[in-house]
Amino acid sequence: MVRKGLVISQFAASVILIVGILAVYQQIEFIKSQKLGFEPENVVVISAAALNEESQSTALLQEFRALPQVTAAAMAQGYPGIDVSTNSFFKDENDEQGKDIQTNMADAEIIDVLNLRLLAGTSLPKIKLKTDTVVEMVLNKKAVDYLGYTLEEAINKQIHINGGSTIVGVVDDFNFTSLHSPIGAYAFTNGRTEYKSYALVRFTGFSKDILGQLEVSFKDVAPESAFDYSFLDQTINRLYEREQRTARVGILFCILAIFVACLGLFGLAAFMAEQRKKEIGVRKVLGASVLNITQMLSQDFVKLVLIALLIAFPIAFWLTDNWLQGFAYHIEIGWSVFVFAGLVALGIALFTVSFQAIKAALANPVKSLRTE
Repeated sequence: MVRKGLVISQFAASVILIVGILAVYQQIEFIKSQKLGFEPENVVVISAAALNEESQSTALLQEFRALPQVTAAAMAQGYPGIDVSTNSFFKDENDEQGKDIQTNMADAEIIDVLNLRLLAGTSLPKIKLKTDTVVEMVLNKKAVDYLGYTLEEAINKQIHINGGSTIVGVVDDFNFTSLHSPIGAYAFTNGRTEYKSYALVRFTGFSKDILGQLEVSFKDVAPESAFDYSFLDQTINRLYEREQRTARVGILFCILAIFVACLGLFGLAAFMAEQRKKEIGVRKVLGASVLNITQMLSQDFVKLVLIALLIAFPIAFWLTDNWLQGFAYHIEIGWSVFVFAGLVALGIALFTVSFQAIKAALANPVKSLRTE
């Protein structure tokens, strides 16, 4: 019973790991295929923290926009995948609770760089004088819904945040954080309370020349500064490094668990074949075929694996479902995952047992019965 219990527990652990790995990979593929509301591909982010003056930022953008492969360029406080400022805004003066909103100080072309869908109004004004104290904002639809306006009604309305700002446009919702979190309120603003630390550049079709051209343009404006860049799509992918690392580690543990389970099953099969050696000899003398004896020895182990599946499936479902609840957007665990895991476990068990079963079935019955 102890031997059988160990085999059941080992295979149950293996099946749980198989189901878990399949769920992780399906979720990662789901994340890759999910529409984010913006296009991170073909966007390079360049650190502009070393630019001390606004004139340098303006000159840098002019240099970038003059390149043939560049379609849009903008300075911004941040970008999707990293944190920006968190503030609270209110429906009106009587709203005591308010709602959190991410505010990102950016240029007008940020909408074109990220390829956001403008639902109403316009982008931020392209030119803003230092003496202009009016702050304009482009909100996402989630923020407008909280205010209770339609898309058209929101334009030119005042938003109660940082002393008041004017809504000039509304963009469609987009995932500015990972898919672990639902879409929240977001605003692009042309205020001057924060520094625009990044230059975002959209280009057409990646080539080896584009980075070199961007670096030359950057060095023309800031020759003493390092050209520090990253690609926006790679930044988005890094949001899910933990899941990818979990999948890689899970595969390793799954292989080890299956290997240990196979060792236990192989040893138990050898032990039972030795115990039933004389019975096998008698059956062969009475006309049993190799297939009959192999089936007889294998069916006991199939029962053990089936018991392991009955134990493993509820636990695997509970664990994977709890893990998926950590995502605001996630897959639903289908029955095909459990069928595949069960078939893999049965296949491994039968392959492992068959070696000993066939070996016992092919043995000379005279040797096993000679002592009787």
